[in-house]
Order: sequence, then C-alpha cells, then structure tokens
Amino acid sequence: MVVCALDRTNMLSNGTQNPMQCVPVTGPLDNAKYLGHSLIPADVDGITPPPPGRDEFMVSIQNPSITANATTSGTINLWDFHVNWTSPASLIYTRTTLR
Repeated sequence: MVVCALDRTNMLSNGTQNPMQCVPVTGPLDNAKYLGHSLIPADVDGITPPPPGRDEFMVSIQNPSITANATTSGTINLWDFHVNWTSPASLIYTRTTLR
C-alpha cells in the first residue's frame, strides 16, 4: 500500500502542481498483524479550511488479537502525515495507538 499527498492548493488555482509525495506503507507489524489497512483520511466538513501547513491525519481500526480469539478491537491507530512541498525529503509519516 502507498499513501500519497496531492498539491491541493495548486490544483484548485490551476497552477503548476508539485509532484505527488508518496510513502510506502509496509508496516508496522504488531505480533504479525498488519496495522496500516483501511486507512481513512481526514476531510474538511464545512466552509472553514484547516490552517496552512496542517498535517493530514488518518485512522485505522486495529485488527483484533489473534491469540485471544477476539472478534472485535478497541484500538484505533492514528497516522500523522506531514508533507512539505518545498522540501519533499522532510515527509513524515508516523503512527500513534489510541485506546
């Protein structure tokens, strides 16, 4: 799986777009469970846009524990995706677990 950011500002103004910034999601793994499945990106509801430079946040529900024979999970993974269009090498993609 790959997570990508598109240059929204230049897309809306019909300007010259920066190349997409993408990062492969190959993990992380926790007890052989893949935690990056079904990422749901944040979106804007309403007319107030987020502040310039705001990170993008995504969530996923963690798979239930295989060893506990569980069918549900109470863990949500929060992914922080920071894009810097002037310095693409500074792209940051990190995960935090919420319970």
